[in-house]
Amino acid sequence: MLLDISIITDGSHRSPRYRAVSVGADGPGRIARPRKGRRLLKTYVALLRGINVSGKKIVPMSELKRMSAGLGLTDVVTYLNSGNVIFRSAKNAGDIERSLEIEIAKVFAFEVKVIVFSISQIGSILAGCPFDEGKLGKKEKIYVTLLSKLPDRDSVSRMNGIADQIDEWAISGRAVYLLIRKGYAKTLFNNSFIERTLSVVATTRNANTLRKIVEIGTFK
Repeated sequence: MLLDISIITDGSHRSPRYRAVSVGADGPGRIARPRKGRRLLKTYVALLRGINVSGKKIVPMSELKRMSAGLGLTDVVTYLNSGNVIFRSAKNAGDIERSLEIEIAKVFAFEVKVIVFSISQIGSILAGCPFDEGKLGKKEKIYVTLLSKLPDRDSVSRMNGIADQIDEWAISGRAVYLLIRKGYAKTLFNNSFIERTLSVVATTRNANTLRKIVEIGTFK
C-alpha cells in the first residue's frame, strides 16, 4: 500500500495536520491507519549551524547524506552547502537532533549544533512572515533565524528593547524574522547576536532557501 501524505490546514498559522490516504489503482481510498506499535513517517529538515564557513567545520554534503541515511532517516536529500537535510522519519525532532549531533562528532571530530523542524512548521513560519516580499527594495532581503527552543520572557523582552536605524526584525515563537537592507554581513542582527540576546542556539537562512526546502520536502 502506498501512502499519500496530505496537508490539512484551516488557513491559520498553526502547524497543519497530516492525513495518510491509501492509494491503489483506482486512486485515493480510505484513510489509512498505522499498524499497532508503528508511527507514520513525518517529513523534517535538519539545519546544521555554522558548517563550511571560511574553511572551518567542513562537512561534505555527500557524507552528510550517507551518515543521515545510516541513522535510519529515509528519502534523504541535502540542499546547499550550508547544511540542510530533508528526510522522513517516525522519530521526534529532539531525538533526531541528538542522534545527528552525536554522529557528526564521531565522524568529523568536531561538534555541530543541529536544529530540526518539520516541513509543515517551516511552511507555517514562512506564512507568518510580517514583511511583504512584494515591497522589498532592490538590495533588501528577508532572513529567518530559527531557534532551538522557545526563548524565555526575559530574553524576549531584552530583544524587544533593541532597535536599529537600518534593519527591522520581529520575533514569533521559534523564529526571528529579519528585513536586511544592506547585506547580512553588515547587520547588527546576525546569528551570534540573536543567540546571545535570546540565550538559545540558532541558525539563520534566507527566506528563499526555506521556501526551496519546503518545496523539496513537499514534492520530492
